[in-house]
Amino acid sequence: MKSPKETVLETKILRRLDGHPFPAALALEADEAGDFEDSLAAVLLAGFLHDLGMTVGRQDHERVSAMLALPIVDRHLRTLLPEDLKRRVIIRSMALEGILGHMGTTRIHSLEAGLILVGDGCDMTKGRARISMARAGRPHIGDIHKYSANAILRVRILPGEERPMRIDVEMAADVGFFQVEEVLMQKLLMSPAQSLVELYAGVSGQPRKRYL
Repeated sequence: MKSPKETVLETKILRRLDGHPFPAALALEADEAGDFEDSLAAVLLAGFLHDLGMTVGRQDHERVSAMLALPIVDRHLRTLLPEDLKRRVIIRSMALEGILGHMGTTRIHSLEAGLILVGDGCDMTKGRARISMARAGRPHIGDIHKYSANAILRVRILPGEERPMRIDVEMAADVGFFQVEEVLMQKLLMSPAQSLVELYAGVSGQPRKRYL
């Protein structure tokens, strides 16, 4: 399961959109299939469960996550909505889209699932690299991921000036731009939420660079 920190990011982004006068709508509201609380429930479920497949392996873990998450989602929704089968199916479907789409390997269409992509891309602060950085060993191809993640000091979700939200990435060194450009930007470009986001990044104490 995903850490609460990342799921807080995803729900914080979703709440920032609630009621915002912007030409984009949450899918459930746009289709008149549900309300904001239904979308929030789907994002919460997908946020906590989208990396469940990592307990098996990294390759195609999003598909394994969906398979492992399905009975958990069903169990919780039956407890919360025992008499509302239609609502359970709608929330479950939205949550599964978020889980399957969080790596950008499966095309997604809903804004709700797109927010999972954004939140997942924002999970890049130095804490996630602490174990690999502490282990001594020979250099390996791909080490740039741990060095760049270790340079990210914090990621903040703020009100945007031109768009509903601003993602502000503060880093200790230029190597952190790798995380921004090769991880976060790649997920933003695949997300239906891309047009709602301003993205700024920079080294602490220096002017920020704007990407979106």
